Amino acid sequence: MPSTTVLTSIGILIVSFLIGFLFFYVTTDKPKDVKKKLLENVLSLLINFVIFIWVGKILVNSKIFFQDPLAILAYPSNTVAFYVATAFIAINVTYHLVRNKLNGMDVFNTFVPVLLSASFIFNFAQLVIIGYQKAWIYVVFLAILLVFYLFIKEKATSHLANLTIFVVWLIGQFILSVTSSFPSLFGYNVHALFFISLLILVLIYIVYSNKRKV
Repeated sequence: MPSTTVLTSIGILIVSFLIGFLFFYVTTDKPKDVKKKLLENVLSLLINFVIFIWVGKILVNSKIFFQDPLAILAYPSNTVAFYVATAFIAINVTYHLVRNKLNGMDVFNTFVPVLLSASFIFNFAQLVIIGYQKAWIYVVFLAILLVFYLFIKEKATSHLANLTIFVVWLIGQFILSVTSSFPSLFGYNVHALFFISLLILVLIYIVYSNKRKV
């Protein structure tokens, strides 16, 4: 059976994203029906990501799964399962973008504030409730980013603000993943190369977007 700590972390994670959704809803100047639709799209992607994490966990522990399928429930999701889920969700999102079932810019501009605020709540709860003292540096970093986000969103376009925040977040995540032993992303010890890869992709996107404007 899952330990009390694991169940507590799952509960904190769910509450964190609920608050993340609320943060986006309150701080975004869009009609209610538009905000609801945007959040529904992000929620659908998050649910798919959770499913893909379970798929990743089964793939990582395939031998155990075929011997005793129920035993897989006792195994926590590890970083490899997280990477597998990331690859699958990337394919899933790409498919929906190609089929014009999703607006990439809308998804990104919704996901960034949700991710930022959910990360802050999750790590703050890890610090206060579970007592992970190493989380305090990350909590301070995220608090500064949230304040910066609220400031910059009034000074720039929504997409530029979210893009700037996401780049700063990736750089901060990279630094923290190198210098700290505290799990870097919702309890997962994600390797620094993961954030570097995302940063490179974002920079390529920025260069490509600027070339299209010329």
